[in-house]
Amino acid sequence: MNQNLDGTKLRSNKDRSITDQRIHDYTGEQSIILQLQGFIFFGTANSLYEKVKIMVATDDKTIQFIIIDMKLVQSMDSSAIKSFEKLLYHLDKKTITLFLVNLSSEVSTLFKTNKFTHKHHSPLNIFPSLDEALELCEDKMILDEKQRIQQSHITGKNSENKLFQAAYHDMIAALDVQILFETVVDNIRQYLEKLTVNEKDFLYNQGDESSDLFFIESGQIALIKIESDGRKSRVRTLGPWSITGELGSFLGYHSSYDAMIVKKGIVYKLSAAQRVKLETQNPLLTTDLHKLVIQMLGNQLLKTSRMTDT
Repeated sequence: MNQNLDGTKLRSNKDRSITDQRIHDYTGEQSIILQLQGFIFFGTANSLYEKVKIMVATDDKTIQFIIIDMKLVQSMDSSAIKSFEKLLYHLDKKTITLFLVNLSSEVSTLFKTNKFTHKHHSPLNIFPSLDEALELCEDKMILDEKQRIQQSHITGKNSENKLFQAAYHDMIAALDVQILFETVVDNIRQYLEKLTVNEKDFLYNQGDESSDLFFIESGQIALIKIESDGRKSRVRTLGPWSITGELGSFLGYHSSYDAMIVKKGIVYKLSAAQRVKLETQNPLLTTDLHKLVIQMLGNQLLKTSRMTDT
């Protein structure tokens, strides 16, 4: 086992509201990420089983998810399958969900040959990337906590006063950002082009000489990086009240990612020509636009800094 982290130290690249980020601060320990490396045979797989068994037996945080990242696994012997089956069965009895991610083609074929798949074992979840598994776990933990908070409010048992207070202040901060976004978009609407985007559409592609700035009003967009060997990795997921294309628009960079629509919605485009026109005709609105971009970049930098520190 190369590394053992929990969800507070390793997070998905999905952009979340400030309130959801705060809730995840309180619930992230419910997911555990184990990173494996090297050659996996019966002995190492059985050792993994025993370590996880002890981990969940002594857990005081109520673990909900175990994610095993196999990106650094070079090869695996078929004798290891039995230990993975034992691990899955043990976790399922404790209502802990198991994820396997970043499987090589060799390991994936081995699992399929031995019928160790979601089709044959419904509690098993296999994802192509760690980011996708993290996002699903976070979504579930945040939703469960929101429902618990709502139920506590109904029954009058607000036991997590610190969380309630923090969430309240975060909601106010998030509302300020949303209001700033909507105000800027509304005020510069005459310079914007409204786009109705559908799933699998692209706003721009990796390598494009991008100079457009996009404001996401609704829907969801994935920023996907294509590696030199053709592999694709999701770098970030953007939702409503966020922007993309800012580095190309302001610094003239070529796009580093594909921007693919994963949920249909409404996006507004500010072209380079229209931005120059805006800057010439209305300096005050331009200042508001720059303030919004700085706010968005600052939030992203803070998130990146937190992940680097942990």
